[in-house]
Amino acid sequence: MPLWVGLQAPCTTGFYTFSDNPTQAAADGKNEADSATGTIARASGLGLSKTVIYYDLEQYNTTNDPNCGPSATAFIGAWINEMQKNGYSAGVYVNMYGARDQVSKASPGPNEVWVPKWDNRATIWGLGVLNDTLWTTDQRAHQFLAPHNETWGSVTIQVDADIEDAPAAGSNGAKPTYAYSYADEGEQFTYGINDVVINPATGQLDYNFSGQYVGIGSCVNTSPAIPCIGFLSDPVVGPDSVTYSDSTEANGVNNQDEVVGHSIAQAAYLHGLIDQISYSGSSYSNSYSSWDYPGTTGGTVFNGVNDDGQIAGLYYNGPEGCGVGCSAGFVRNADGTHTDINYSGAVSIYP
Repeated sequence: MPLWVGLQAPCTTGFYTFSDNPTQAAADGKNEADSATGTIARASGLGLSKTVIYYDLEQYNTTNDPNCGPSATAFIGAWINEMQKNGYSAGVYVNMYGARDQVSKASPGPNEVWVPKWDNRATIWGLGVLNDTLWTTDQRAHQFLAPHNETWGSVTIQVDADIEDAPAAGSNGAKPTYAYSYADEGEQFTYGINDVVINPATGQLDYNFSGQYVGIGSCVNTSPAIPCIGFLSDPVVGPDSVTYSDSTEANGVNNQDEVVGHSIAQAAYLHGLIDQISYSGSSYSNSYSSWDYPGTTGGTVFNGVNDDGQIAGLYYNGPEGCGVGCSAGFVRNADGTHTDINYSGAVSIYP
């Protein structure tokens, strides 16, 4: 991710700073943008097209400097405006307080934000005081782990860990591809995957490209339903690391090890199922809860969950498979409220 390290806020120490006067700070921001785009254009060996460049705005404290906040807003607004005039996407690396209080007020606003919050949560949502309604559409990156050592090949380097749902760089070169192999689960179906694995030594979730996956297996043909055993498999701990009782299906999992699916009751009635898994080493415990869409006559199915605890699902107005027009979709929020999904012209909804 291209990062431009330039002048810093006047209410910080140890750096060259932009002006404490908002008008001059705006001029400083324009100059920094021209310097950044000029440097990237000259560095043709990097293989970068006109891409996103993030401004590195390090920690600052506006408490004792009433001009610092307005100056930071003016500086970033001018940086963004000039970057965009020069044909680049303009991002800002800034802590959650600066993103909320200064960067969100910049005009124009940044195309992307990159927020450091070292909470070991591989998600772009729920970043402390930064409201999830800001920068919602492929515009966020989260630095979730502090500097730590990682070994690649025989070389150990100190890195931060980040997760992105935002542009990283526009490269002119060929991009590598990766493949992962999982253990054969037999006659089973895999429905969801996350980006974490268990560290048996600590019982913590570690970020990893080849994450845990959930699904169903060992289905038994019975009437009126087809009960299956849901599972979660962890590439480190092993296949079927977590298994559920007969007639329970696991359809989605997020990076907090929150599994969602449904359980099958009598007469094929379905209940939405949530399981928050906790670990002690490689041993685990479950915390179950269920939820039914208000007024449903046929049951509720959870199909996927994001890292903010929002669950996509559907409900039936009749037995499962009851035909055209008997199902509709919803998104259930972490606080238990929900929003209906009714796509115009659809006869049934299957989120």
